[in-house]
Amino acid sequence: MKNKKISESLKRYHAKKKKLKQQRKDIFTILWIMAFFLSLTAIHETQAFSYELIEEPTMISWGFPESGEREMTVIEKRQVNANKIRYIAKQRNFPWPDYAVKVACCESWLGWHPNGTEVKINNKGNYPPNSKDRGMYMFNDYWQAQVSDECANDLNCSTNLFMDRVEQGDQHLWACDKIVRGVKDYSLNKCKVK
Repeated sequence: MKNKKISESLKRYHAKKKKLKQQRKDIFTILWIMAFFLSLTAIHETQAFSYELIEEPTMISWGFPESGEREMTVIEKRQVNANKIRYIAKQRNFPWPDYAVKVACCESWLGWHPNGTEVKINNKGNYPPNSKDRGMYMFNDYWQAQVSDECANDLNCSTNLFMDRVEQGDQHLWACDKIVRGVKDYSLNKCKVK
């Protein structure tokens, strides 16, 4: 009698255990299916976002009248430059496009000062005192004399040259390198771009 009660108890125990195991499998299967569908959604959203960046940035439509009555704001101009930098980085498979945008933002406000003037030259606070920094990445005419004014002031040329230097490990040449890499807090909020 006692053995019969024990065997019935063990049967109930194993039946419950089997049922719980099946419930766990069912829950795992449901979670796996949900994760799969969420990843498909995320891939779709990422592809939609990436597609916008693959487009040639100069072709961005701002919805301006054909007559050109409205001029872009400073923030819109900065965003166009940021998109162009990311586009150049994507074309050459540069692994740190956001770093390039942040350095340009830190060095030159992405080419546009908050007062609306285009940033091309900085001749204040440089060493030696009579030298000047030029272009989006502020190439110094004394320390980087091999960089022409034309290249320094051309977004495509200066961005490619900047990326070449970074790939060679020379990012320390820019004062903003430590700021952007997190020695100090830095975000693109300064330039108000994404």
